[in-house]
Amino acid sequence: MGSKKLIAKLTTKLGRAPTADEVAKAKAKKEKKKAKRAAADDTPPPSKKAKTNGKAGKTDTAAWRKTHDVKVEPDDGSFAPQGTWREARSSVAEPLVAQCEGKGWASPTPVQAQCWPVLSQGRDVVAVAETGSGKTLAFGLPALSKFAADDAKAPRKNRQPAMLVLAPTRELACQSYEVLDEFCKIVGARCAVAYGGAPRHEQQRTLKNCAALVATPGRLKDFIDDGSLDQCTNQISRRFSAHGYIMTSTPSTRRLFDG
Repeated sequence: MGSKKLIAKLTTKLGRAPTADEVAKAKAKKEKKKAKRAAADDTPPPSKKAKTNGKAGKTDTAAWRKTHDVKVEPDDGSFAPQGTWREARSSVAEPLVAQCEGKGWASPTPVQAQCWPVLSQGRDVVAVAETGSGKTLAFGLPALSKFAADDAKAPRKNRQPAMLVLAPTRELACQSYEVLDEFCKIVGARCAVAYGGAPRHEQQRTLKNCAALVATPGRLKDFIDDGSLDQCTNQISRRFSAHGYIMTSTPSTRRLFDG
């Protein structure tokens, strides 16, 4: 609106010619409204969130699974997803959750939110999710939470790994190791990695008292055969083929995550 139009509008409103001060105030008010509208246009829309269930703030299972395209089989209504860090604290140790929050992660990823309540109850899981979806921490954090609590009661000394992660290639083994090693340190645990194409004796030294071991099948077989992981020989009846290990018998306390 130009100055002439503004003066004409004020004249009609006041029934007389406006003073210079009244015109200046009207212009300032007009500019303030214009700036406010511009700021509102630049504000991003609210993020899409799954519905919560009533005052308790719990994730609505059906709505959450529909939003994130998560399918659970068999779907008996059990194991509601832990879609917020507050809910995740029932499955994952506080220091580990705090580390995730400190990284600026707004919430668990879908595969994490759905797997954590299942694994924390001692159930096996087969999960299918895209690369980069957070599968390593989906199985890693409940396991770290469990044996960190166990080690607090009985410190780890001359014990075999409590968590074994099999990776098909050296590259994937190293990637999983880097992720898990960071979180192992949070709970005072050690992580080791073993793969072919590197000196065996150097990797062998890292196995002592490690809580988590990430390994490729071939190098794992080497360490079992040479006695470096002798307890695994008693715990796992195995065959080795071009397709890797086929575990036909595992301890009754074992938990399986296949992803």
